[in-house]
Amino acid sequence: VLEGSIRIFLQDPKEEVFLKPGETYSVPPRRSHLVTNGGNTSATFLVLQGIGDYDFVPLVAGRDD
Repeated sequence: VLEGSIRIFLQDPKEEVFLKPGETYSVPPRRSHLVTNGGNTSATFLVLQGIGDYDFVPLVAGRDD
């Protein structure tokens, strides 16, 4: 985390991680997770992803207008 704070919600098992500037966390391969802003201001963080597939799963289905 570079600025602000973030929250990471992990599954299997359920876990919540709160990170502040200067802190890091490595999500284990194939572990489902969601990253959200953990504060009241903007957050800036750096993501490093190794070789593998990126699987974006939307939280809300889009409308077909």
